[in-house]
Amino acid sequence: MYNKTIAVTLPLPFDVRVENALTKIKQQKDWSQEQLSWLERLASSLKEQVAIEPLKPVTTNAVVVNAN
Repeated sequence: MYNKTIAVTLPLPFDVRVENALTKIKQQKDWSQEQLSWLERLASSLKEQVAIEPLKPVTTNAVVVNAN
């Protein structure tokens, strides 16, 4: 029997997650300039008015029995 520690990586900061999402949305179709402008404004607003708590990293200890 042995203990194995599993570390979960830190989540990305919220503003980086918003930028990543915006990049994916922009790639989904050919947006007009007006639509792109609104998407940028929405992303900017989301980053300025973060209303969620940041995620905390989690570390767990898993006990494995009879690992053959």
